[in-house]
Amino acid sequence: MQQIVECPEPGCQVAAEVVSRWVWPSTDGPVEHVKVFCLHGHARTLLTAWLVTPARSARVVYPSTRWN
Repeated sequence: MQQIVECPEPGCQVAAEVVSRWVWPSTDGPVEHVKVFCLHGHARTLLTAWLVTPARSARVVYPSTRWN
């Protein structure tokens, strides 16, 4: 299943796709990591806990058009 998140690159904030997931062991228990690629070409590996998912309530606002 495809997961879309916000790009973790500072200042980017475009859509990014999670392309892989894996778990590494640690002394505090397993830690899940992900690899993401954004529309601007940024690629990052980060902890799943650091992902920012776009709000479902977000909506696209189109400029008003006047027909005269």
